[in-house]
Amino acid sequence: MEGERLFSVFRLIFGLFLGLVVGLGCFLLSLTIIPIVGRNDFLIPMLNAAMLAGAAFLAFRHDTQDRSLARGMLISLSLIFIFNVMCGVSMIRS
Repeated sequence: MEGERLFSVFRLIFGLFLGLVVGLGCFLLSLTIIPIVGRNDFLIPMLNAAMLAGAAFLAFRHDTQDRSLARGMLISLSLIFIFNVMCGVSMIRS
């Protein structure tokens, strides 16, 4: 119908999967950068959070037609970000 926004469940699920892959990639990249920069317990979660925020920004910037891919990525990156905060707090407390 005219005037309706498109929404694709497949693209939403693909966005969830893509967000999980990006989150895992950001985590692994932050683990490889840490030996170069220096070991700090708080640096791993902060570096991972910065890369996840950049990935979410790029997802919303490039998905212009149908926002379901960006929505899926944002949902999965939000879950990963919450898990990242929990890991950071547990690293500080131990």
